[in-house]
Amino acid sequence: MEVIASRVLADPVTGSEFHVSVAKPVQKSADEWICEFSISSPRGASSGHAYGSDAIQALMLCMDAIRQELSRYPEAYIGTGCR
Repeated sequence: MEVIASRVLADPVTGSEFHVSVAKPVQKSADEWICEFSISSPRGASSGHAYGSDAIQALMLCMDAIRQELSRYPEAYIGTGCR
């Protein structure tokens, strides 16, 4: 996974950190791209991916998948303006 973006989200109360990484979209076929992500936190690690018909769509859908995954951990959103 070639990381093109990353961010650390920290809970200011507990100091817990969520490390989010996004990979460079990869072309699988003429009209299929995949973009992977990973999240590590004190609760463990998770990863996922999103497919799109081009690199931009795969990246946008990947960002949405990250938002959905982080919604399971409300403390990751403190201080990010994402609530």
